[in-house]
Amino acid sequence: MREIKFRAWSHNSFIYFSKPEDFKWFFGGFDGPERTLTDCKLNQYTGLKDKNGKEIYEGDIIYHHHSDKEYRLQGIVKFEVKWSGFYFAENRGMNTNTVYEIIGNIYEDNAPTQ
Repeated sequence: MREIKFRAWSHNSFIYFSKPEDFKWFFGGFDGPERTLTDCKLNQYTGLKDKNGKEIYEGDIIYHHHSDKEYRLQGIVKFEVKWSGFYFAENRGMNTNTVYEIIGNIYEDNAPTQ
């Protein structure tokens, strides 16, 4: 079973959540600017890590490496309800038997259109 985690993009930085109480704290339990769900973009953890051990979240821009190192696909990680899962580039599903590499995210980098 995969671990349920989120990150929130707000005020030009990410805040990572692994426990519900962290989420509640972020949205009103501290002395700082109040945030609401409309002020930030939430991304869910896919349960996968890239080739460097970095957790892959929705909104990450990744390379999918094929056995031929000259060939790789680039795409944005998204969640699709009708497939009940995460996908990237050309509606390709993501799985644990594939090598991925995070090369950026849609908030800090120039994302390819998809």
